[in-house]
Amino acid sequence: MCCPAGHPRLSDIAKKFNADYARDFGAHDLWRDDGRAALAYDAMQLMAEAANRAFRSTDNVERSNVQIGLDNGIRKQGASGYLDVGRGRSVPRDKPLVILHHTDRGSEPVLYCGAFTQNPAGRATHWGPRGKFSCPRDS
Repeated sequence: MCCPAGHPRLSDIAKKFNADYARDFGAHDLWRDDGRAALAYDAMQLMAEAANRAFRSTDNVERSNVQIGLDNGIRKQGASGYLDVGRGRSVPRDKPLVILHHTDRGSEPVLYCGAFTQNPAGRATHWGPRGKFSCPRDS
């Protein structure tokens, strides 16, 4: 998952998330680069957005209204990449994938694919030596 600190395609939100995480838990925390914290943060951001929409439209935050908010779709930049959920999909499309190489100096990305940002320039479509291979894409 996305996005290790220092990755070349980090969005401003991911950079801020990584800086906040390093400040709160340490720059050498073993979980910092594996994406779990960023994915959890993004899941909470999606749920909060769906709850806000439910409250604005119905004046309550019942489970069914929050689910409708998710089903209707939410698009936003997240700490783990671009989030595009709903509209008949249960997971975001083309979620970033990063393969890390772990060394004594830390982790560094060696291969990566996916929609890191909404902007097409932030989407990695090829990987491997000299971009030889097409990235997997959700259909």
